[in-house]
Amino acid sequence: MGIPSGRTADGRVRRQLAKTHPNPLETAALRRLTRRFLTARAQLLEDSVLGVVRLGRILEEGRRAAGRSYLDWLRQLGISKTTALHWRAAYRLTRRRPGVLREWRNAGATKLYRVARLSRTTVSRLATKAERGGFAGMSKQQFIAFTAPHVRVMRKSSPGRRGHGAIMKLDSFISQVGAFDFTGLDDDLLRVKLLQRLRRLEALAKKTAKTLKRRRTG
Repeated sequence: MGIPSGRTADGRVRRQLAKTHPNPLETAALRRLTRRFLTARAQLLEDSVLGVVRLGRILEEGRRAAGRSYLDWLRQLGISKTTALHWRAAYRLTRRRPGVLREWRNAGATKLYRVARLSRTTVSRLATKAERGGFAGMSKQQFIAFTAPHVRVMRKSSPGRRGHGAIMKLDSFISQVGAFDFTGLDDDLLRVKLLQRLRRLEALAKKTAKTLKRRRTG
């Protein structure tokens, strides 16, 4: 019987390791969760309360199933850690307060994320107004301002998380500004105001870029 080559031996070792230490992303349980998530995401509206709660439930189950590979699983799903955190928080809120779907169904998903950061007492007190549709008509900015005094302070995020959040906000901002159509804008005062803000934005962008370059070369 000949001595196995190095390549053959390495292959056997890899197969043995695969049996004893299977990739969490390849387990049957996580594959089922992946299919459930992708199917639900295709069928549900991500800006609806019901949609994000259902997606959040799948993500909560997936976080336990994936373990340390959770972030790899999120990348496989094509969603950010921040988005997943919002959806899971919305689901956990409905677990703590089963009636929250009825009370806040018309408020919108973005507002539900905010509600998830409120104390149970505050949620109960505000729910009556939400049920009457009072919050449904509020803009995101108005709702944030209204609930700001009641929001629980979260632990300080890491620089990496803040950077990722900044990227997402900038992408959204760039898309929104790029969609504006200024054709036919003849109001001189509005044109002046827009130019002023664009110059301020340009100055801020240059300052931020200089800071990032200095950090990279430092």
